[in-house]
Amino acid sequence: MIDPLTNKVRYVGQTRKFDLSKRLCEHISRSKERNNLHISNWIRQLKKLNLKPLIWKVIDLENQEEADYTERFLIDWFKEHGYSLVNLTEGGDYPPDTTGRRLSLEHRAKISKAMKGKNHFRRKGIPVSEEARKKIGDALRGKPKSIEARMNMSRGARERAIEGWKSRRTRECLL
Repeated sequence: MIDPLTNKVRYVGQTRKFDLSKRLCEHISRSKERNNLHISNWIRQLKKLNLKPLIWKVIDLENQEEADYTERFLIDWFKEHGYSLVNLTEGGDYPPDTTGRRLSLEHRAKISKAMKGKNHFRRKGIPVSEEARKKIGDALRGKPKSIEARMNMSRGARERAIEGWKSRRTRECLL
């Protein structure tokens, strides 16, 4: 990708399944996530100026080994010639590990310990006390639902019923 302010290359990458415009949209979409990746920060800076990166196809390669080698070569070449790339890795590792780094087990344990007992906005999988369940149920009970919400609930109930029927049929076949 090319920086529209300087017309210099800022990112070298490869894609297998997307055309270039879709790949660019994917990068822009990922930049909306509040991650602290160099590429996302760069794209967000451009968006503040009502700009977006330019994308440019260099070469089509059928062989993945050649594509990985070419990506590594181009990243090295641009870095050697003073380009400030936002690539996370040295290339050739499609798809790259976009976390930026791997956390050790010790570090993960520390994060887990620090997060335990806190009120998270994403509570999926976290047990809720009976008292809290009752309060939530009381608060929601009797409120009118929109037509869209009722249709979604109906569709979900139908899908669960079908899945239940399929799983019963599978168990019966296995017996």
